[in-house]
Amino acid sequence: MSDSALLLCIGYTCMCGERVTVFRVQMNQGASNRLFKRIVTCRNGHCRNVTVDQLVTLDHWVEEIEEQELATGT
Repeated sequence: MSDSALLLCIGYTCMCGERVTVFRVQMNQGASNRLFKRIVTCRNGHCRNVTVDQLVTLDHWVEEIEEQELATGT
């Protein structure tokens, strides 16, 4: 049994160069199909509205996190 989980991250690279995550979905588990408009902000304060029709244009990557982090949401 592993102490970590893989997450599929969907996001973009901000104009300042920071990678911004819009959605994080745990891999190998069912995910809700309920998507909506999101407003995200990078650490430098650059805001972006992301809508469902933009999902195909976003980047994707995989992150590994500790199971404890997944359980607490931190």
